[in-house]
Amino acid sequence: MKRNSLVNIHLYCASFSAVVLLVFAFTGAMHLLNFKETESLEVIDTIVKKDFLQKSNAKTNIGEYLKSKDQDYNFEYVKSYNGYSITRPTTRNYYRFEMNAGDEITVIKVVPSLRKRLFEFHKGHGRKYTRWINSFFGLCLMITVGSGIWLGLKNNRIRRATIVTGLISLFIFLVEFYS
Repeated sequence: MKRNSLVNIHLYCASFSAVVLLVFAFTGAMHLLNFKETESLEVIDTIVKKDFLQKSNAKTNIGEYLKSKDQDYNFEYVKSYNGYSITRPTTRNYYRFEMNAGDEITVIKVVPSLRKRLFEFHKGHGRKYTRWINSFFGLCLMITVGSGIWLGLKNNRIRRATIVTGLISLFIFLVEFYS
């Protein structure tokens, strides 16, 4: 492949995935630096119904409940955990159903902040189709990095810097991963 073609592929992939990469870098860094995401919680209702959150019935039960309480709200799926279930996607307002003592269930409306919504998107908790789109962005990022390394190795002037910074990056990764 000609150098100009590889440079063009590198630039197009970098430009195409730049916004998503910057958002993911920002949300990940803020989370790791302990700037926690916020959300406001509003208790909506208390339900007393046996087996309401049973995994096999949870989506149907929650769907029927929400249809009667919030007709404008829709969700794609329900994620169930030990003692509670949430509607997804969580990149927008969502509902949390918490099991209390007995058969009592507290219904909570959750309104995430912008940073929380972005972090949920970062974790892949958006609409189902966004996982495929973000996987494509990830592929573009891998092509960008791979072509950048290849171009650096092919250029005599920056080959040593490319190798040294690549080895330093590998060393830091291995120390972090195995410590």
